[in-house]
Amino acid sequence: MTYNAARPTHIEHAEEAATRLAKEERRATQEVLKTYEGRRLLWRILSACGIHESVYRGTPTDTAFRAGRQDLGHQLQAWLLDANDSLYDQMAREARARARQQQTVDRAVQARAGGDDEGVETDGTRPSDT
Repeated sequence: MTYNAARPTHIEHAEEAATRLAKEERRATQEVLKTYEGRRLLWRILSACGIHESVYRGTPTDTAFRAGRQDLGHQLQAWLLDANDSLYDQMAREARARARQQQTVDRAVQARAGGDDEGVETDGTRPSDT
């Protein structure tokens, strides 16, 4: 028997299959969000999509490219929020914490590279003058 889009039973089967697939995808997304590693990877993907940036830079072609990339990021963001908004919030908090930690490291490296560290030991102390 062939598929007939006008036949009610075929429509019902297609709707059931779509509902089943959506539930499976939502469950899979929830499983990924449950792990720190999964949240870290998803945040990296969202960031690469530029969801928190303006798309308007450069040429119209560049802008269109960034808009398409950002649109995909917004769709992923919507899926993640639908799957578990509290884990999405946790993911955002973890990302902010990593960014703060990286800023601290960057400042320390910059201070060390540009500062007067002659005669300073690796633990930050100066050798005695004895």
